[in-house]
Amino acid sequence: MDTLPYQERLTQLLIENYTLIKDGGMRKKSDPKIEGFMEAGLVLNVVNKTDLQAIINNAHKQVFGIPFSERIRPQNANDELLDIPTWMRDNKVMD
Repeated sequence: MDTLPYQERLTQLLIENYTLIKDGGMRKKSDPKIEGFMEAGLVLNVVNKTDLQAIINNAHKQVFGIPFSERIRPQNANDELLDIPTWMRDNKVMD
């Protein structure tokens, strides 16, 4: 089975979605259409999870300049801040 058309279409969908996010025209982190398309690829054995991750990383890199896996965790992240509850980090007081 030729999986290239599936991979090209998924890449196109992801690039369109990431471009909308980058341009501020979309706030959703995930698109049900894209999630369904990826799930169908898995069910039909067109791709596996490793393939999907590579496609996602490549599309993300084309739009944002870095792979998705690197964007999740900033390189200068301070782990100590993660131990502090959000409401305390943001100087908010709970009533």
